[in-house]
Amino acid sequence: MMQTYHDVDYLALHKYILREGRFMRAYLAMPLEMEARIHDISATCDYVKSILHSNKVMKLNFDEFVSCTNGTVIEPQPWMLSGEERDSLNYPLAEALVFGVMLITLLRHSNRVKMACQSILINCVPLMLSKKAGPVWANTTYYPMLHVSQYGRGVTLHTRLEGPRYDTGEYGFVPAIDHVAIYHEGTQEVDVFAVNRSDEPIAFAFYALDFAGKSD
Repeated sequence: MMQTYHDVDYLALHKYILREGRFMRAYLAMPLEMEARIHDISATCDYVKSILHSNKVMKLNFDEFVSCTNGTVIEPQPWMLSGEERDSLNYPLAEALVFGVMLITLLRHSNRVKMACQSILINCVPLMLSKKAGPVWANTTYYPMLHVSQYGRGVTLHTRLEGPRYDTGEYGFVPAIDHVAIYHEGTQEVDVFAVNRSDEPIAFAFYALDFAGKSD
């Protein structure tokens, strides 16, 4: 990196979250691995920046990210012309929650992660499913992406969370609620994305203190 720092605009990262038999509590905490990777890579880039006495801040690009669980497999069938369907899974609701936490993580670190691409769009760990010469329908993970695309455009706010934690075993004690707040300068409104990672209902309240904008 020392030799190429000034020649590279983005550093590419991948993250595939695989459930692999984990209990739900641990599965919902797995995006913490994604967050740790962002911290580690950013720190490494900043170390190189300091050694080189550079003014350039390296930007990150998650050009592949997705969560994969044991959804309902659609049996592969040959296409009429060529190729075949692959890895076509109807994901359960849990998959949408994990994917939502991944999106929250990316928004929270949008000061460094300037690009991110879900992998892959159709029929392979997909947001959407399709049949040859047939229908196209949305997977559960489509809806978190839709909402982030619609309401996640703006300025990411620094927030402080106070609330319960739960023990995952593998990842220790983690916050039961993960969240991010986005400020829209044009409308002076705030949108909050939040996921309850625990198996208990939790009352969630957002307070916009010392903040001139309106809150929604």
